[in-house]
Amino acid sequence: MIGFLFPEICNQQGDQGYRDWLENNGVSTCAVEVERVSGLTGLVVGDVSEQGAVVLESLLESHWLKTEMKNGLTVLAIGRAGQILSKLVGGLPVIDSYKSQFVKTEFQGKSLYGFVNGRHDLENLIVETNVEKGSLISCALLGPVAVVNPWFETYCFGLETASRGDLTGHYKKLAGD
Repeated sequence: MIGFLFPEICNQQGDQGYRDWLENNGVSTCAVEVERVSGLTGLVVGDVSEQGAVVLESLLESHWLKTEMKNGLTVLAIGRAGQILSKLVGGLPVIDSYKSQFVKTEFQGKSLYGFVNGRHDLENLIVETNVEKGSLISCALLGPVAVVNPWFETYCFGLETASRGDLTGHYKKLAGD
């Protein structure tokens, strides 16, 4: 089951659309709030607004998430949420100048396509931090990054959902323009 952390707060770029995608492809999902959720195979933390970032940081101070990462949970944190979770696990968020553009980047030797909007280092758009047995994948690419990049969905969560060649092709074109 893939969890979505604080979906009312962490949905700045429509990240709940990925939840709909997973459910339409037969993958169980759930909202993750303050109470511990068992049976998670992965967790998505959507992008947050500036105000949402303050709320998210506060909610994570005594949250069980860091313990679950240490026990093997993989967390995909999008946009500003990735910067917040990087601090939570003792990493340094990679922040540079403000960018708003479609991009192509490399991660694990493969191409990824997406949209960047905010303060991010274009040389480090995806940073993976090992947290004992688990990992935090901080991803600056916004929106449907795991939908547009099927191999990345498999990398993060071990899933292979429906084909979406047209959508991937669309993002490749946008990044190339």
